[in-house]
Amino acid sequence: METKNLITVLFLSGLLLASCEPTQQETRHRGTVRVGVDDSYGTMLQSQADTYMHFNPKGTILLEAAPEAVVMAALLADSLEAAVVCRDLTESERNVFLSRQRKPMTYKVATDAIALVLHPDNPVSELTFDQVAGIFGGTTTRWNQLSALAPDLPLDVVFDNPGSANARYVKENFLSNGEFPANFFAVHTNAEVIDHVASHPGAVGILSVGCIADVDDPEAQGFMSKIKVAAVEDTAKTAKPGTFRQPYQAYVFDGSYPLRRDLYYIRTGLSQSLGTGFATFILGTKGQLIIHKTGMVAATAPTRLVRIVEE
Repeated sequence: METKNLITVLFLSGLLLASCEPTQQETRHRGTVRVGVDDSYGTMLQSQADTYMHFNPKGTILLEAAPEAVVMAALLADSLEAAVVCRDLTESERNVFLSRQRKPMTYKVATDAIALVLHPDNPVSELTFDQVAGIFGGTTTRWNQLSALAPDLPLDVVFDNPGSANARYVKENFLSNGEFPANFFAVHTNAEVIDHVASHPGAVGILSVGCIADVDDPEAQGFMSKIKVAAVEDTAKTAKPGTFRQPYQAYVFDGSYPLRRDLYYIRTGLSQSLGTGFATFILGTKGQLIIHKTGMVAATAPTRLVRIVEE
């Protein structure tokens, strides 16, 4: 056989063999997964993704931060394979995936708290749960309704986005899913919530505690230099009236801070997919330590409580 023909045969044989080789399939540690996350948890989940990919270089986590409602719509449209949000799938949403021959799974990864942030000069620093209900329900619209020491100043409530987890929390827990009162308004980001409160003495801002509690995050500490966080008393549960709690981890963990919610990871892919591997990582030691560092209560990692005896 001539040399030229032999080279041609070998080349074609190589192509045939290459085409017969099995392609690498996605596993729990290899492939690509698109994960949506509510804006309040974007920084935390980016830390999770960066750490996961450091230990699993063949896995790629693509994050898309957006308001919770946008994330869930994308999940249902199959634009995302997983989501980190503050609610589980509804029965009708779960049935959508079952109709596609897929079984979605939900994992609780943390317990978060809603922080109420105030202007540093506001004389009010403590609120009972009933007072919070009055603010969120729209019946308390001026600060002197809360305290004789407070000025006769309009009270406005600001949150990050109408479709966010923060907005839904207020609607579901205080407004029976009705419309927001006239003194509520949305901006676009958590940073804008902070800036508004810092420049408006009559404002109350609604934030995830994870946005402001990480002592090693310069952005979070920058936020804290501009505002103060209100302490809240759960009047229905406290054994000692006048026990006001800020949203510290211990008080979120033991339930004495009342404005709490759970954070979930929802995956819609196969059990042996990268989406499952990422969920396992978040629920493992490294992932739970990342959550603990943000100020939220990790779902599975041990929590250390220090009891302080109050005189």
